Amino acid sequence: MVALALSLGGSGFAAEAEIPVGVRSQSMGYAGAADPASPSAASLNIGAASLLNEYAVEATTANLAGLLRANYLAASIPLSERQAVGFDWLGIGADDDELGFTQNRLRLGYSASPRKDLGLGFGVNYRTQRASLDGASLGAAAGWSTDLGILWTVPRVPGLRAAFSVRNWMSLVGAGELRSGAWVRVDDGPTQRLVPRSRVLAMTYARDGWTGAVDWNDGWRMGVERTAGRLAALRAGAFVPTRDGEGPTFSAGAALNWAWGSVDYAFVAPSQAPTTSHFGLTVRTSYLDPPVIVEGVAIRDLYPALREFYARAERIAATRPYDSPAEFAGGTSERIGEFWLHNPGDAPVRVGVRVEIDGYTGRTGTEVVEAVRIGPGERVIVPIRKLLLADEALELTEGTPVEARVHVADVRNPSRRRAVVNTTLLLHARNELLLDDVAKLGVFITPTDPTVRDFGTRILQATPDDALPVGLPSNLRRAVALFAGLGEMAYEGDPNLPRESGTIDAIKFPSEMVGAIVGAENGAPVGDCDDATVLVCSLFEALGIATALIQTPQHVLMAFDLGGIPYGRAQATPLGDVTIAVDGNAWAPLETTLLSRGFAEAWRVGLAEARSNVLDSVTVRSAWERYGVAAPVFPSVDVTVSDADLRRRIEEVRTNEWFQSATAPFTDAAQAP
Repeated sequence: MVALALSLGGSGFAAEAEIPVGVRSQSMGYAGAADPASPSAASLNIGAASLLNEYAVEATTANLAGLLRANYLAASIPLSERQAVGFDWLGIGADDDELGFTQNRLRLGYSASPRKDLGLGFGVNYRTQRASLDGASLGAAAGWSTDLGILWTVPRVPGLRAAFSVRNWMSLVGAGELRSGAWVRVDDGPTQRLVPRSRVLAMTYARDGWTGAVDWNDGWRMGVERTAGRLAALRAGAFVPTRDGEGPTFSAGAALNWAWGSVDYAFVAPSQAPTTSHFGLTVRTSYLDPPVIVEGVAIRDLYPALREFYARAERIAATRPYDSPAEFAGGTSERIGEFWLHNPGDAPVRVGVRVEIDGYTGRTGTEVVEAVRIGPGERVIVPIRKLLLADEALELTEGTPVEARVHVADVRNPSRRRAVVNTTLLLHARNELLLDDVAKLGVFITPTDPTVRDFGTRILQATPDDALPVGLPSNLRRAVALFAGLGEMAYEGDPNLPRESGTIDAIKFPSEMVGAIVGAENGAPVGDCDDATVLVCSLFEALGIATALIQTPQHVLMAFDLGGIPYGRAQATPLGDVTIAVDGNAWAPLETTLLSRGFAEAWRVGLAEARSNVLDSVTVRSAWERYGVAAPVFPSVDVTVSDADLRRRIEEVRTNEWFQSATAPFTDAAQAP
């Protein structure tokens, strides 16, 4: 009886086979396990349900060779943005004076998407079957089975999806007894396998109005669909079984679509059974319209070096009204970007905003706005003041265009559908920065870097105690030694003018500079003024010497604290002539590009520059408080310090007349009785 029913169904399958359902799939050669385009997709692969993102009901009917009526009903019920329940029912029956036959299959499944491109599902099937002949019952049977499914949207190939499903994975036959396939128990006790386990590999590719689908389990199922705008679709396909003696089944179909549903038709022509027409009606609606309309998104290009700064800002942002979206003006560096949000409803909403950048903001993105109230009909601009970049951002050595996804959710109803829009931006290389504020240079000053700390420690260990005159402050003695330990490398001029508006500079991290110095020959240029300042400040800070950044037109130099000497007291001595005031204390400025000419000349020239036309200055520790520190991981560099060269350079400083004059207040005081 079961074999008769299936053969009359026009499917072309043997008795033990799953009856294909869904008009779209039937018209495309029974393919579609990797295509979440209708509620019946969950019947082919339960993992597809969570990717439908809509309430939908599909009903189909067919008269199978004039003997059996097949009815099918499927529904998709989203539970949240990434969870859904799939339901479907298939009933086949005949009722006349001689033959009575009914078969029902009820499926209930759950699907979840742990990631936006992945659907996982588990389903339970319940089957019943009854048969009678001339009014006499031939028996009834019932049984359970389970399904598994996975559907993956390939992120690097837009439009490509792959799927794997196991239909009728296991059945509970008796107490604690599991068998593969779909089994039923007949009234009088024996069990019977109704459908075997079926493993399905599937793939679909959609582009420019075309969709191609291929499934494989007991044969090749292939189909194609061509949409004509949003109004209509034409379909065709073929099923080529791998079993001997069975010919192919060809099919074709069409659909008429409108805003909330479609009417579908499939014509199936098996090689060994009568042709069959299938008709279907689908009604759909988006589940719980998004809380707001995102009318505009603007996110400025991002610099991984400012990663810590981006993470510090507050998530609660003040809004301002607007009439229509305008171009993002940028403004201060605190503003990462803006959203233009419109609440078209007649009730206020409170929304939160999350931003995802694949590979660079972690798996769940960043909640850039925690909660903002938007009144009925209001349009408000919401600034972005926080963004968490993942460690991977600090591995970028070249600028990379990326796509950011913006999710706007109702914070009072998390299961409500979110408004999702995409925007593109440039994620700069880790060494790039717009230096519109000299304090930003502090993010590259990394005294905790092992290479920097070890380099500075080796220099001080190689410096003899008697290398410099008695009486010099500890900070000054260490500064002379560290500066001399950097060698006689030359520095090239900065090809950019980073303080000019809109100019981006490339800055080396201290580890990169140390590696360049170790690998370069004497006199070879290894960096510009920014690079040199970053390196010297990092070394000084690593050994406990406070430093500052000084900006002059088209140039940057640094200064260091001589040791907490009040500037007022320094002015009463010749020391006031060779220092500048920073935080009320006497600091010595250094022109860091003059390594090859020694510490004394770097101090003398730096003093002249720091007293001529200073545009801005900031201590490095204040810069860290403002912008944080970028700390990418670099391979450690083994640095060898030449004792003889170090002593020679320090001796050149000690005998320099300008240095002797500048430090006389200290040495004279030490020699006084």
